[in-house]
Amino acid sequence: MTRLCTAVLAIFLAWQATRLPAQQPLRRQFRIGETQFIFTVPPGYCLPSGESSKMAAQVAGLDSVNVTHISAYKCEQLRAWEQHRTSVRDYALLKSPKGAATKKWGDNRQKLIAQLRDTLKAISGETTYAVQDDFRRRMEQAFVGLSVGDSKDLGVIDSDGDAVYIAGVESFRAEGKTSRILWIGAMTFVKQKAVSYALYTEYQGENTVVNLLDMLKTQLRAFIAEN
Repeated sequence: MTRLCTAVLAIFLAWQATRLPAQQPLRRQFRIGETQFIFTVPPGYCLPSGESSKMAAQVAGLDSVNVTHISAYKCEQLRAWEQHRTSVRDYALLKSPKGAATKKWGDNRQKLIAQLRDTLKAISGETTYAVQDDFRRRMEQAFVGLSVGDSKDLGVIDSDGDAVYIAGVESFRAEGKTSRILWIGAMTFVKQKAVSYALYTEYQGENTVVNLLDMLKTQLRAFIAEN
């Protein structure tokens, strides 16, 4: 009888679980000047809290040029850091330029992006490369001789109606091995404000570039649509 009751209870609880509403996505609000924004944390990412908030603040403090509004980390890596202080390699940062909180850039995003793309290309001396061919070569070249603690800017790698996409690589040593980190950042304009949204991950071949860029574009489109 006890086993039967336990089995019936388990079935009932499982049935009840199917009736529970789906967990709502986590949203955060922030301001650039007087303009308010909403950011929905992407699936699989978590916001820092407690000790990890201190870590996120330290990372944000390294950037003397931008204000970091959102720091989100892959949930399993964030939990591992909180428990064992292991490295966090997959994360997202949303920023805006310091000193530009009150500036309004206009609402013609595509025109602004075209101007920004041309400016960035002129500064870096680079042209826009297709991810599938030339960028793979540039990535491998960048890692040659890249010492621990080094970083390299790879310039503009793509652009569309939403943003200009730039990339870079970093090298660091942790837990007994050297890791190569790829970051891709989207520079755009939302609500007449300049914002950047970047994703970071460990580089594991050319598919890393394609996948990270696709993920970045998907998340950026969601942010633009929400605002």
